[in-house]
Amino acid sequence: MRKSYQPGRRRLIFARKAIVGVVSLLALSWLQFGAADAAPAGSTAPPVPATDAPQTPRVGPPFTFHTTDDCQTVKAKIKAHAFGSQGQVACITRVAAGEKTKVPASGTIPVPSWCENDVIKSTRFEVCGMSRWDISVVKVPSGTPSGGMRVNQLGYLHADYDKIDWQYEAVQTFENIWGDAEGTTVSATGWCHGDCLVENQFWPTQIAKPSVPGEEPWEGYVVGVSNKFQANEIGDGVLGGETTLSNPKWTNLKLSNAGDAPNVRCDNVLWAQQAAGCAVSGVIPEMFYELNGPYPELARHIKQAQAKGLPGVIDRKPPAPLTRAMDQKVRRANNRAACPDSLPRPEGEDCDEYPFASTWQGAAFGPYDIEMINAKQNEDGGTALNKFFNQNRVIEETPFWVTIR
Repeated sequence: MRKSYQPGRRRLIFARKAIVGVVSLLALSWLQFGAADAAPAGSTAPPVPATDAPQTPRVGPPFTFHTTDDCQTVKAKIKAHAFGSQGQVACITRVAAGEKTKVPASGTIPVPSWCENDVIKSTRFEVCGMSRWDISVVKVPSGTPSGGMRVNQLGYLHADYDKIDWQYEAVQTFENIWGDAEGTTVSATGWCHGDCLVENQFWPTQIAKPSVPGEEPWEGYVVGVSNKFQANEIGDGVLGGETTLSNPKWTNLKLSNAGDAPNVRCDNVLWAQQAAGCAVSGVIPEMFYELNGPYPELARHIKQAQAKGLPGVIDRKPPAPLTRAMDQKVRRANNRAACPDSLPRPEGEDCDEYPFASTWQGAAFGPYDIEMINAKQNEDGGTALNKFFNQNRVIEETPFWVTIR
């Protein structure tokens, strides 16, 4: 019995179609998202930012398309007489960047306004991308085309900081269907690898046909749920889907495409503060402080400390994020090194240290900077940082950035 489990609230949006979420073929494939390469990002989705400033998603790396055979490979095989029989074979080509993707219309998927063509963007809790692909049917052994169609694709993943399930959604529309591409069946299946299970999924099987205004596009979903939800447990899961285009006219009866989804880490380490939840682990969260915000003295000190070369700056090369230390012994050691009780404090002021005492880059472990600032600003700024940790699931050794605006 999963006492801590609460169904993801976004799934209620899809109840009118018996759809719980949706998975993508983020283009007949998934998103390629490695933790080492993922671009840092704040979050525009719940949870709310730790400050009143909007957090803008940053551009992530391009995803990699995985397919059985692209058209260049198929043509090379035909030329080398690698096919043992005559007939038709299918292949796929990505439409050149620069040609605008038509966003598949859907009334069920809450597509973020920042989702763009040919770019994968991500926050700590959302990943979105759009692209276009041409499916070609080629005769063997002549190599001449006998059919084709274009696929417009939207992929969207979202997780919740206080839920242990997350969803991968997809929408596809089709254009310019001709020849031996007519009658192509679209189907899919979802999976979840790692510390998770497929909780629910819905994938229609239907004939691909040109999209018509007012008609629902092809869309499907898979919902994964973490099996690591007890106190102090941490688990990693990869949720994805495999979409199949099949046609009896092709000698390769199926054109199956699958790729690598971004890793989602779920944990119940923060159980004393809130319920278990999940986040896109390859996205480094970003804490914002405003020079004109509620803690101007704190923000100014951090900015000055970072200008001296201290870590945590998002755009610095090589990258050097801060990493959280949850052990109170580490925090106390950092405090004693930077701001011992013997250090005089002017009335109404307190000692502010950077890097934060709650990091493995604190004063006990390397260079640091201190300044006496307004005591209330120091306290409130620390409260905001703890809120940021909780709502972005920043746990032990999780990297994060600190940006001053």
